[in-house]
Amino acid sequence: MSEQDEVVALLGSVRSVAVTSHLAPDGDGLGSGLALVRALKSVGVAARFVSTDGVPRRYRFLPGADDVLRAAALVEPYDAVILIECPERHRPGLSDLDRYRLVNIDHHALNARYAAINWVDPRAAAVGEMIYDLLPALGVALDRDIAVNLYTAIVTDTGSFRYSNTTHRTFEIAAALLSAGCQPAAVATALYEDEPLARLELTRKALGSLVLDPSGRLAWIELDAADVAWSLAHDVDTEDLVNYPRSIAGVEVALFFKDRGHGPVKVSLRSRGRVDVAAFAARFGGGGHKQAAGCSITGKLDEVRDRVLAMLREELGATAGPGPA
Repeated sequence: MSEQDEVVALLGSVRSVAVTSHLAPDGDGLGSGLALVRALKSVGVAARFVSTDGVPRRYRFLPGADDVLRAAALVEPYDAVILIECPERHRPGLSDLDRYRLVNIDHHALNARYAAINWVDPRAAAVGEMIYDLLPALGVALDRDIAVNLYTAIVTDTGSFRYSNTTHRTFEIAAALLSAGCQPAAVATALYEDEPLARLELTRKALGSLVLDPSGRLAWIELDAADVAWSLAHDVDTEDLVNYPRSIAGVEVALFFKDRGHGPVKVSLRSRGRVDVAAFAARFGGGGHKQAAGCSITGKLDEVRDRVLAMLREELGATAGPGPA
């Protein structure tokens, strides 16, 4: 029996399920999870999306977002808990997960396979593709609300179909989602053209810190604790800021250092392919994809920055060669 078949068998035998994703949930975690919740409800399963951090402003347009339960712990006697896009058990930040039967649905190659059922497919551009494939096996018809959630999952995790994880299959699924009623322009407007002024103010702060390494192969931005506190007060997410240094011609690795003022510094990494940033992030207990990853490192912002940059300069030296034209 395949991992997908195991998931189908379990979901066909349960009456109540909690669905969750990682802290600071993104478009794939939320879109895939909300699509699965709606699908399960349609076949009589009591399902609820639970998130420690709630729903970021950017994703509140998603069908079902208003029903997301913001909580730090699960208290209901769920028959199973499904973790979406969580390579490790701790990623949702929920306590007492060990009390439940866990199902791990993910597309990260570096997945710890910690659950009773582990359906991990690194070939999928997004978990949204995996949930799409799950629907027929569950006997669920694709409707507009599911389509909007899955399209959002896929469009965000492929960088609007710009990243190398985009495949022929990705476009086939996207076409089916459009046929089911998803409107790409409406999703794009909600995601990228409905930002509060505070978002642009934060972007200005981040870009004011932009540094291009003398080699031209590294670029980074950062926000200090005061900036991060300001962003939280204004309910502004920082998810995509790392893409600005990534867009500079010749840059092979881009970074975003975020000092949250308590706990470790969060480091987001993007690569054009020469450096496997997932493997790099794994050195610090993080992970992700070869070209997009993240980790958290204990220390002061300047110490963490200098340490990471020194390691990446060494890494890039070991992979020296002509950069992209």
